[in-house]
Amino acid sequence: MLEVGLGKRLTPALAISGSIGRDSGAGNPVSLLGPTEGYYSVGLGAKYNLTPEWAVSAGVKYLMLGDAEGLLAASGTKIDKFEDNDAYLFGMKLSYAAK
Repeated sequence: MLEVGLGKRLTPALAISGSIGRDSGAGNPVSLLGPTEGYYSVGLGAKYNLTPEWAVSAGVKYLMLGDAEGLLAASGTKIDKFEDNDAYLFGMKLSYAAK
């Protein structure tokens, strides 16, 4: 896995970040619990300090998932192909840090 990101503090209270990444995957066929052969990703995030102690952070990441063939581990039977799939990840955090 490779991920590269940059962050920038815009004001004393606001910071933003961005990243791009790639994961080559573990090879085909794949388990049905993880039916992807790697991915490419793009992410954006921000953190805003509400007070010196309280902050809120939010981020989003888009994943372009790699095509893969599913396999039942017990029997070795190929099940299906997973193609042209995407994933969207969203996160938000409220944090407190005593100073």
